Amino acid sequence: MMVGAMTALTVGRMSWNVGNRCETAQFQVYKEPCPMPRDDETREHGVQGVNCKVEKHTFAKRMEEGGKLIFTHIPKCAGTSFVSELKGKHHLYLKNEIAWKMEQCFLDLQESKGIHLIFLRSPRKHLLSQFMECKYTEWGHTKTKNTDFPQQGELYDDFQTWIDHFHNLNEDKKTWGKEFAYNCYNPRNMQSRYLTCQAPGGPNPEWQYTKAVYPHFAHEKEPSLTEAILNLDKHEWIGVADLYHESLCVFVYRHKGTLPSNCKCPFPQNAGHTHNTHSVPEHHVGTVPSDTLRKVDELSLLDQGLFIHGLALLLADIYEVQKETRTRFLCAGRLEGVYDQLSFQKDAAAKLKAAYKDILQNHPGSLKPSQELQIQMFLMTSVPAAS
Repeated sequence: MMVGAMTALTVGRMSWNVGNRCETAQFQVYKEPCPMPRDDETREHGVQGVNCKVEKHTFAKRMEEGGKLIFTHIPKCAGTSFVSELKGKHHLYLKNEIAWKMEQCFLDLQESKGIHLIFLRSPRKHLLSQFMECKYTEWGHTKTKNTDFPQQGELYDDFQTWIDHFHNLNEDKKTWGKEFAYNCYNPRNMQSRYLTCQAPGGPNPEWQYTKAVYPHFAHEKEPSLTEAILNLDKHEWIGVADLYHESLCVFVYRHKGTLPSNCKCPFPQNAGHTHNTHSVPEHHVGTVPSDTLRKVDELSLLDQGLFIHGLALLLADIYEVQKETRTRFLCAGRLEGVYDQLSFQKDAAAKLKAAYKDILQNHPGSLKPSQELQIQMFLMTSVPAAS
């Protein structure tokens, strides 16, 4: 795991969030343009001679002005638990109430006035969770019925067979569409896929039941990590399933402007969060054989880069909220637990570097200066660990 590069990504975004804020950022809205850089004065004072009015603009305030919550629901990334908690605890409802259940592509949900939300998940846990859903749930049994989905063996033996199916590509075999995915999930870079796919003919809630490019299944073409990163950055709140509690702390603060009472260290053993297990048996990535994990990593190279990028954004948001509230809620051991789940190999690092260079060279103006800074710091400091 490239901890140094991870730090560079996070600090790069923090340095912008905490100091230089004279443009629209994720949490601050500047009513009047303020293109000049600011000094270290408080946010209430702009650059000398520049009228830079700053106003905290919570999600709640924006919803009063017509903004709507729109959730990009990537399967097996804590989306069901999150939406249940929004409704049950916070009495919040999504504009895409039907579409989130259908797990539609981001590009079919995007709206100019939308408040876009998303959850990501560390790829190893994500792939194992997809398999568990297909193997053990009623939905999975219905989907995989009359297919060759590995169903009869022990959990990790069947998981290895399932991974081998997608890893051992046969050039003569069509490797996208629902038949190849046992009518369930194709795990190959699913998170990147959801941020780059689009329904044929435009958004339509019914298309997913009739088209073979339903985003549960892979596309003929590998998703673009560059496009996935750019579209991830269009989300105004990015949660990480591996840091679910901390992600919800940031969300509530962004929504209300106040921090929940349980958002403080030490880490609460019973935070009262909704957790939908889908009734699958207990499972752990650490029990998966090393050779299978290697194949899992190769199937999710793009998602590894995307997850590192998203994690850096979340960590910067956490540090900013902690600074603004003077309350620490990212407690000891929590981040290390996430790092332990990552295997950021040379190939994944190379793909992320290539995507970052593509963004800087071919997509000028698509990022805020803070994001360009974090990318440049990553490119300068990242040294891949041995695979």
